[in-house]
Amino acid sequence: MNKIAPFIFGSFLLLLQAGAHGGSISFDPDGPGPKPPFQVTTFDWAPDNALAQKATPISFGVPRSFTLYAQGRLSNFEDASSSVITGTGLNTDYEITFQAGFGETALAIYSSSSDQVITFFSLNTASPVNFFRIYLDPAKDADKQTGDGYGNGILIMKGYATSNTTNFLLDLNPGTMDPKTEDLDQSPNGNDQPGYGAVSGSGAGTLRGVITWVNTDYVKVDLSTTILTMSFSTNHISPFQTIDPTGPATATAGVVGQIPNFGGAGVDGFNWVSGLNGPCQFGGTECDFLLSADAAMTFQTAPRPVRSIPTLGLTAVTLLGMLLAGAAARRRLG
Repeated sequence: MNKIAPFIFGSFLLLLQAGAHGGSISFDPDGPGPKPPFQVTTFDWAPDNALAQKATPISFGVPRSFTLYAQGRLSNFEDASSSVITGTGLNTDYEITFQAGFGETALAIYSSSSDQVITFFSLNTASPVNFFRIYLDPAKDADKQTGDGYGNGILIMKGYATSNTTNFLLDLNPGTMDPKTEDLDQSPNGNDQPGYGAVSGSGAGTLRGVITWVNTDYVKVDLSTTILTMSFSTNHISPFQTIDPTGPATATAGVVGQIPNFGGAGVDGFNWVSGLNGPCQFGGTECDFLLSADAAMTFQTAPRPVRSIPTLGLTAVTLLGMLLAGAAARRRLG
């Protein structure tokens, strides 16, 4: 049984991928209220914070496992033609936020052609952390600086990750080949993280997952007949250039409840540097990497396979009865 179960599960995933297709969901922002639902193909999230917890140090050629936490606030609904759906009340009457956490395994190599460190990431299926949740909240209180207001309101959707493919290119200083560092907070709102730096780099990736539960007052999908999956495409940059980071100087809730813990004490004149090795601010040798993440989530749907119990025809039932009667007669004679 132990050998057969993984095969069955793997075969199911192959069928799921083959049968899934791009689709939309029927979404009702006021739930049981009078407003009619509308069709949504894409959730376009505003740039926000992602925290690679205990992601450093990373050694070349040696896999490193850690947990990635991310959160965001919905910027727009989009239809099948990638056009923004207006008149929905989003960010006026309510906000929609997400929180996610899952394990990753990283492998870093040095690229002599570009003088960069390239790190490849994949889903760590052995991680005990794997969740994705979306909330609708009339309070509109999500705060990038503090991390508050992302996990409250009405839970409308949840699931988990099934695969992840991501890469990140780390910039190096010419000559020294040390990671290039800059101020962590370079947002137009000013530097609210004085003394904190970050390594410089960028990356992109795709996370895929399965939606296991929806609040049908808001998400009009019958999961008993439909398999709903998601594809979550993300761009990552460091340091923060357009939004405020949930850095140690301002974080109260952090990223999904995790307060960033940086290393790089004293490097390039910074007190602490996101993405560098220890010693860490709160002790230990494993440090965090805070990233600006800009994501869009699309939906895919597929019919859920129907399980049927085989039935026997009249002839088969008659033959089965004759066989059972014969067996009973032989037992009596024996």
